[in-house]
Amino acid sequence: MDYSAESPADYLVTYPEAIYDFIFEQQGERNLAWDVHTGHGKVAHRLAQSFDEVVATEPTGRIISGARTAPNLHYSVGDGTHTDLRKESVNLITVAQAYHRLSLTPFFSEVKRVAIPGSQIAIWGFTLPKVGVEFDSIMNRLYKDTLGGYWGPEVVQLQHQYERLPFPFKNVKTVQKELSVYWSLADWTLFMESWSAVRHYVAQHRHSPIAPLESLLPRLWGTSDTRQVNFTFFVKLGIVI
Repeated sequence: MDYSAESPADYLVTYPEAIYDFIFEQQGERNLAWDVHTGHGKVAHRLAQSFDEVVATEPTGRIISGARTAPNLHYSVGDGTHTDLRKESVNLITVAQAYHRLSLTPFFSEVKRVAIPGSQIAIWGFTLPKVGVEFDSIMNRLYKDTLGGYWGPEVVQLQHQYERLPFPFKNVKTVQKELSVYWSLADWTLFMESWSAVRHYVAQHRHSPIAPLESLLPRLWGTSDTRQVNFTFFVKLGIVI
């Protein structure tokens, strides 16, 4: 599931505390963390509660301008391939819902340079969340059939939970973590409109693939103002040697 960090929908998607618990259970020193492709800084802001210092990099400067702040949280523009971080200075590296966007070979080189040997690297993401059987069936058809050819090749890697992408680190552990939130139909629509495949579809056809569903979705959503939206996150954790 690839969506724009520039969309207001980014504020709807949160990451379960269980992800951080999983990482922190095995974390040693907490002097410095580096969050890559930070977006609005929601991971970086959470890390800043547990680390002495956090550096967060994001390729798009205008996103950083609206990011969450903390006294020990420092932002810079960058794509994860070059940083001003000192050699062997970082205790934890995180990449949330963005590993497929990285230029992996130079990223790995930068990780090796800045990470203290034995430090952790954690990546995670999610695919299409679930709401209910009938609603999910329509969403799956939109996601896979209507938009199937409009997801970029890198997004396919996310759909396969990064199993086909290299992750050259030691003692790799993979887990899943669940999170349920309550959204309105307007929230869900905002979420759909932020999908990269929807933007690609509109650019090619000059109309939205969501439009044919506008009369159907309220019936499937039901009369409740909000419904439970269930996310499953996959997490990969490794050691930098």
